[in-house]
Amino acid sequence: MRKHDIFLISSLFMSALLICLAWPGSRTVVYGAARQQHLVSVAAKNLTKTPSRGPQQPDSTSRSKETDEPVVAEEPSAEPNAAHKPSVTRHTIIINGQSLNYTATAGYLELKGKSGQPEAELFFVAYERNDQKDKGRWPITFAFNGGPGAASVFLHLGALGPRRIFLKDEGKNVAPPYRLLDNEYSWLAFTDLVFIDPMGTGYSRLPSGGFQLESKPDSNPAAAKASPTVKETKAASAQSEPNSQPISLGGGEEEARRFYNLKEDIRLAADFIRLYITRYRRWSSPKFIVGESYGATRATALAGFLQDKENLNLNGLVLISPALDFQTIIFSQGNDLPYCLFLPSYTAAAWYHRRLAPELQSVELSKLLKETANWAMSEYSLALLKGDLLSTPERHQIVEKLARYTALSPDYISSHNLRLSPQQFRRELLRSERRLIGLLDSRISGPDPDPSQEHNEYDPSLFMVSGPFGAAMSDYVRTELKYINDLRYEVLNEEVNRSWDWGLGQEEGQGFTNVSATLREAISKNSALKVFVAAGYYDLTTPYSATDYTINHLGLDPNLRDNIEIAYYEVGHQIYVHLPSLKKLTNDAAAFMKRALAENLAEEKP
Repeated sequence: MRKHDIFLISSLFMSALLICLAWPGSRTVVYGAARQQHLVSVAAKNLTKTPSRGPQQPDSTSRSKETDEPVVAEEPSAEPNAAHKPSVTRHTIIINGQSLNYTATAGYLELKGKSGQPEAELFFVAYERNDQKDKGRWPITFAFNGGPGAASVFLHLGALGPRRIFLKDEGKNVAPPYRLLDNEYSWLAFTDLVFIDPMGTGYSRLPSGGFQLESKPDSNPAAAKASPTVKETKAASAQSEPNSQPISLGGGEEEARRFYNLKEDIRLAADFIRLYITRYRRWSSPKFIVGESYGATRATALAGFLQDKENLNLNGLVLISPALDFQTIIFSQGNDLPYCLFLPSYTAAAWYHRRLAPELQSVELSKLLKETANWAMSEYSLALLKGDLLSTPERHQIVEKLARYTALSPDYISSHNLRLSPQQFRRELLRSERRLIGLLDSRISGPDPDPSQEHNEYDPSLFMVSGPFGAAMSDYVRTELKYINDLRYEVLNEEVNRSWDWGLGQEEGQGFTNVSATLREAISKNSALKVFVAAGYYDLTTPYSATDYTINHLGLDPNLRDNIEIAYYEVGHQIYVHLPSLKKLTNDAAAFMKRALAENLAEEKP
């Protein structure tokens, strides 16, 4: 985008977080999503539906409970270093009218390189049901958001976890301080959960304690890594200062950058999952991975990596607002595909803000979007392919149709050569009101700080969630999870995003990042691998039509095509910020996991 970066974050939700899609010649950021330079490129027994409840209401008090010596469902094997012992707490939540007891574990996993020396400390929060004693039959799900540079907090406190942040729908900001409430739509009802913060996000750091040179390294390396136990934090609650020393922020920004690339990101995530299921004895459990935005890129690549390198086959993937084939979402010279695939999402936004002609405004949204998509992939795509060979009458006809489906003026469309980027569209749709719509969620609009400019980095749909999630997480880990850490919790790390190296060269093949071939190969090798895709109609970062296009071009064997299912939601990139969509997502995910595990259960019967 011009010559500077945008960091609007997938995913989450998220999740999530985002892709700040830009005009030709720009860099792209995926939240929820990922940034890439465009020229280089059992089981579920008693799975229950979530209850239908009224509007969200924040809890005045937490239902969480802590004990001095909590009973952990699966004690890990001897910790390699006492300084890395996590904080363990016990809690209770009501789901479907039933009391559910669970154990929360918050802390680091120390990952070692080939030399055996520590190379990374990844922060995680895990939740395990206390009533599921046979862990070999109870599923476990690993989840993360995107960015790159986004922590897992969006999926964690927005959708899947047992606690979620109170949000208002329709783009209304929540005034601080922010509150958490019990999440009656938590996926803990049908799977254990592990939220992973990739390197440089959340509290995940180098073994020295950090990547930001803010103070001299602590003279005591053990103290620099310390994460307190429940007993320690219980005692500390009576003091004005935490009992643990602040974790020192060693240097190493340049060293940390070696992890800011697709290959190392996948390797670290795979190493974390392998170590976690080994230490917590979950090798025999059914396994799922959930990723939002660029997190879905990571999840898809992980499915292949785990199969081939770790002998670990997954039962399922849940891809939320995924970025799979970056050619479908990056606007660059000579790549006309995104202009066609984003058009239905422009129509959805114009429909939502009631800018279309009356005869279109009265049509049901899903039906209207099918009409737009059919035209985009036929007449419109052919016109773009013709380029300068397009005749004047043909050009006039395309301009009129684009004006009809986008509610923008024919003159504006013609002056932009029939090609509209998300940045241009979101600025132009409500220009007469001096407002711009969101990239993450086009339903949300905000005042335009500078209407004279064609592009703007401000995304009202991102601003609505980034502050609340960051503040809520920073409080939650201390007050409820009893985890003490004085590091900044990195919600959206711009340095990680800006430094990301996609490594597209001779070895990987020239072009755009594309993990769709990995997905096809993973399913072809492991026919039991099921995939659920969730896409929002109002997403202007990873639009649903781009996801449809990618899935329809996988080239899967016809007998395996039913392994993938797609669900659509009337929301943007972060599906969970809209309460009706959150309810639907939880029910859809529960049903998906039940179906994914049904084959396994059937084979166990004599």
